[in-house]
Amino acid sequence: YLTNIMKTRPPGNNFGVFYEDAKRRIPSKMLVIAREELISEIRKIKPNVVVALGAEALKALAGKYSIESWRGSLLKIVDNIKLIPTYHPAYILRVYKHRTIVELDLKKAKAESLFPELRYTPPKFEICPSYACVMDRLAWIRAKRPRISLDIESSGRVIRCLGIGWKNPGNVEAICIPFACRAGFQPNSNILMLPSNSQDFLGSSYWSLEEEQEILKALDGILPDASIPKVLQNFPFDAELLWKGFGLHISGLHMDTMVAQHCCYSELPKSLDFLTSIYTDIPYYADYDASNDESTFIYNCLDCVSTIRSSYRLDKELEQMSLTSFYHDHAQPEMEALGRLQNRGIPVSEPARQQMRVELQGQVDKTRRLISERLGESFNPRSHLQMKKLLYESLGLPKQFDRKTHKITSDAKAIERLINRFPQHLELLNGIIQFKSSEKLINRFLINPLRNGRQYTSFNSTGTVTGRLSSSENIWGEGDNLQNINRGPIRRIFACDEGSWWIKVDLSQAEARAVAWLAPLPMLVDRFANDKGFDIHTWNAAENIYKVPADTITKEQRYMSKCGVHGGNYGLREVTAAAIYKISIEEAKHAIESYQQAVEIEKRYWKPIQLELASTRALRTPFGRQRIFFDRINDETYRSAYSTKPQSLVADIIGRALFVLDPLLYNYNCYSVLQLHDELDFICPKENLENVMPIILEVMEYPVDFSDYNGVKELMTIPAEASYGTSWYEEDQTEWKGN
Repeated sequence: YLTNIMKTRPPGNNFGVFYEDAKRRIPSKMLVIAREELISEIRKIKPNVVVALGAEALKALAGKYSIESWRGSLLKIVDNIKLIPTYHPAYILRVYKHRTIVELDLKKAKAESLFPELRYTPPKFEICPSYACVMDRLAWIRAKRPRISLDIESSGRVIRCLGIGWKNPGNVEAICIPFACRAGFQPNSNILMLPSNSQDFLGSSYWSLEEEQEILKALDGILPDASIPKVLQNFPFDAELLWKGFGLHISGLHMDTMVAQHCCYSELPKSLDFLTSIYTDIPYYADYDASNDESTFIYNCLDCVSTIRSSYRLDKELEQMSLTSFYHDHAQPEMEALGRLQNRGIPVSEPARQQMRVELQGQVDKTRRLISERLGESFNPRSHLQMKKLLYESLGLPKQFDRKTHKITSDAKAIERLINRFPQHLELLNGIIQFKSSEKLINRFLINPLRNGRQYTSFNSTGTVTGRLSSSENIWGEGDNLQNINRGPIRRIFACDEGSWWIKVDLSQAEARAVAWLAPLPMLVDRFANDKGFDIHTWNAAENIYKVPADTITKEQRYMSKCGVHGGNYGLREVTAAAIYKISIEEAKHAIESYQQAVEIEKRYWKPIQLELASTRALRTPFGRQRIFFDRINDETYRSAYSTKPQSLVADIIGRALFVLDPLLYNYNCYSVLQLHDELDFICPKENLENVMPIILEVMEYPVDFSDYNGVKELMTIPAEASYGTSWYEEDQTEWKGN
């Protein structure tokens, strides 16, 4: 049975006309009547389950306001009739890859349609427990050694509570151990908690000093015990706070559910809310009151139960998709190594930072003056309105639109596209880009406060669909994306002390080599495997683009060739490639087509990938990483697919090196500080350089066997190029020429 809230289509298909306010919070009288009639309609039919399609249906039937949050939840409405909300079909037409999510919700609805009653039983918890209850439960865990989930709630860097969950359907499944309470009466007691000063969010400890010491001692017998398997959602966050807050170390990690979900379905959401909605029958619960202790403790327990239940389902998903070994042997160790990496931070030279700030600020001021003089009026490149007026009115250039929002934009990408099409404005537009770039560097890295003289950032192993690493500001507001810092003097601010070397090691022509083996491209495989000095970019420039001897190729010509190789491999349009490599569209077109014809890229690489997608919708690399494509199969999907395997393969070679090297370098006091897409950076005492360099190079030059993957007999070993110096800046580095 299918019905609608309103039985007539609104003018312009705009449902907002049925509300009294723009935020759609106050329904009109017409809408109120329609909702009442809808309820009556459902009462007459008495269905076993109702599926609410979209936000309006959810509001009408359950009074909830976020379809993103509540979709997939089993709710109860009038007359105890069951309701499962999901996305509206019109939304799926716009975001097709979420069709799978709707299918999962409908599968749940189908199961509920077999019976009328609500069979969901809320999990049982121990919240606000007594000291004896906590100690008994921890003793039980230590004796029985069940798989447990861990989750903390915090206020800033202060741990409010630690939750522990376990599988025990029908009985108690989680305990929340409080540590800090808000000012006010302690939950379930007449003890008044008072803050130490008026600025404190939390009061004193939930326990007496002696009780808290005994609880922490008991936890110290559980968390480091590797024989007790543990699961967490976003392990690095909880592990860092537990270590820094209580000195508790976690061993025996069985699963980070976020990472496991990413291994299975990298294109789907990985939040615990989403995992709960597809792997459990627990309704959405994140709309709790964080200012209330008891509400927070219940939320903490629900997180624990959701995590432990999801982990068992993810075990099955990993096994069914043949990803269990990839997860445990690669994805999880890499995630743990990244946690250590981000906790170390990157050392920063304050004198170099101050000098760079002065230099860049001078450039910014000079550029702004030059632009204003050129225009004959005061001009502020920070102003979006002034930028749009300059580009689209004063200069009369065609309007550029953001591809996601479809709104007029004047961002750097738009300006770069305009430079390619209208080179007569090169000087002015380049000046604006330089202004924006310099200001961005100042704001992101040169005026921000540092902690312990280091730049901290958040490294995310689940941040991209290919397995490539992403980095961003952490939850404390520190750091930024360090992977997109351009080469140049700005890198000089990242420096080691006088007694150490900054080591930089990157893989040579990594993705080009990966494509050669993955396709395979026999001619390139042979050249790479048998000629250590083979440079694909010089070869492409000499043989395919300019048709001149290789020893005559200039630096500029080799750079042009890079556009041909990468653009040719990944199916970049010439306009996009021109913007990326800052060359003309004609040059990009010639470079790409010359390379593609020479290696027969469409026949040897693209067509097999297209067939693979058509038959399985999935791509897998020799490392075992898999990506399932949920979006429509079209040219955009194909281009994404062409880059998936090589980018994943190189990322996993680098990721493997990161976690393998950590223990090997430990005794040399050498440690990693930075990971880029094909690069690892380390800091090492000067006296240990000769010892660690051979270890680093051997691990990074990992031979990949393709014989069982596509029959290529030659191992793919990507050479690593190493240098060392006083900072990350290239001019401060010396090439390593040892073994």
